[in-house]
Amino acid sequence: QDPQQAAVIDKQRAQAQLIILPNGSPYGVVGWHLDSQFTQTQEPLRTPVNVTLSIVREQGSSGEVAIHYQTKAALYQPPSNQASAGEDYIAKDDTIIMITGATVALVTVMVLPDDIPELAESFLVNITGVELVGGSTGAGQPSLKRPGMEVAEITIQENDDPRGVLQFNVSEDVPGSVVAYEIPPPDNILYLSVVRLAGTIGRLVVYWEALPITADFNDFSPASGNVTFQEGQKQATVAITILDDEKVETSETFRVNLMRVIGGARLGQVTSVNVTIPANDSPLGRFGFQNLEVVVSEPEFVNDPAAIANLTVLRSAGGQGAVTLVWRVEDQALKDLSPLNGTLVFTEADTV
Repeated sequence: QDPQQAAVIDKQRAQAQLIILPNGSPYGVVGWHLDSQFTQTQEPLRTPVNVTLSIVREQGSSGEVAIHYQTKAALYQPPSNQASAGEDYIAKDDTIIMITGATVALVTVMVLPDDIPELAESFLVNITGVELVGGSTGAGQPSLKRPGMEVAEITIQENDDPRGVLQFNVSEDVPGSVVAYEIPPPDNILYLSVVRLAGTIGRLVVYWEALPITADFNDFSPASGNVTFQEGQKQATVAITILDDEKVETSETFRVNLMRVIGGARLGQVTSVNVTIPANDSPLGRFGFQNLEVVVSEPEFVNDPAAIANLTVLRSAGGQGAVTLVWRVEDQALKDLSPLNGTLVFTEADTV
């Protein structure tokens, strides 16, 4: 064969390089760690705190990857459960770099304190994009995990008692006690104010009971009950009737306690009130003459016993305690009787 007529291979172009584009996910598949998808945190008391979330890269870890993220409102929640940027947290729109070989990156979001009673409030942190740093676009780019894994939700728990703090709001009539009187209706009803501090969200029912100390259950009614607070209501009243009787009684006391509350609120510091019923129906006794009419004769001689009037004074049953009675003669008998006045002493147990 004639060499001059044979095909010739260009030595400078005799080799071709075949580039196989990245396959699979050598730069990784990016998303929130499962523990970071739903995060609950308490509202800080005084100073802001950072909530830390974890972004993970799976399958591959080649190359530096830029991950863009942004905070957003949780618009799917009712307005009362949506956290507000600038009031509840600091809005953030930022990028974090995950270096070659790294599989975890940390994101921090600042939660703010306040003194406003609030229900649980949520906001979102979205991964808005991932890209290879300095790399070409197209095939082989890092990617996000399946839909939904790019969204993290942070919930700030209920704080500052949004449903309220219930307690008594009464003024003591005597040290340590409220005074209630055993008098005829309708003035014998004792009203004890219960107030709702902090928030007023929702409907509440608070249960109370009254327990005797030195009184008994025959002195007041009812012995238990409940009070309802509607949403927005700040004050309600416990009403207890003081029962009137004709028994001679010394001062008596019973206690009214707030027991529990239903509806998410809590009880405050003042959950008990002592109630004193003052002594009534003459606890020392009622005094009077045994006979309302006594007949005597004028004396016929000095110290005539027929001219001496003996008047017996009685104390009613149940009366106790030392008592001194003062007596005197009315003006129309000033010239006929002697002595004209005096005292009568009953000891603790004397009845006559």
